[in-house]
Amino acid sequence: MASTPYIAFTEFRSRADRALNGWSGFREHVRSGARAMAELTAQTLPRSFDPRLAPLVGDDAPAPPAAPFTGGIWRLLALNNREIARSLFLYESASAASDHVRKLQHSADGLEVHLIRGPVSMQHGWYATLNNVAVMSCGRWYPAAGLCHESAVYSVTALRSARVAPDVAASAARTLGALAADRLRARTGAPVGASGTGAQS
Repeated sequence: MASTPYIAFTEFRSRADRALNGWSGFREHVRSGARAMAELTAQTLPRSFDPRLAPLVGDDAPAPPAAPFTGGIWRLLALNNREIARSLFLYESASAASDHVRKLQHSADGLEVHLIRGPVSMQHGWYATLNNVAVMSCGRWYPAAGLCHESAVYSVTALRSARVAPDVAASAARTLGALAADRLRARTGAPVGASGTGAQS
């Protein structure tokens, strides 16, 4: 178990990665919740929610299936290793994610929390903005608004002092794909490791 909250990174090499699709799907629910709350309160959405989040290379941009792709996200994990917050950007790389989250740590006092409703009844969530740009959100939905608010406050506090992981984890799909490629090379006599199964860095 970690001794302090920490920030972990995941890197993707395929748009078809299930973990990337799961992150993207959750983000869309956050965006929908933000839109619904903005309509209810007659407020203006943060810039990154309109027309879309994270206008960075590789994020939702149309591209041929064979086009090179690299993306990265960061996640904030509590002492029990449970994810409590995550990036709302899909960065160009895990390195870019690391650079940005370090800047957010230094600007945590300027983060503003917004509570939203989830896609299902009795689901509550949150996202946070910095200078009216949505930068992070909850990592899951909560059954009560009070619990959700407590999590948001704790997450912002934890972000300030969280340890930034020195390494980058490949997504599970990428790791499994690399292992399968190495097994294939081993059977055919090609040098093992050419694919870089050390994708943990």
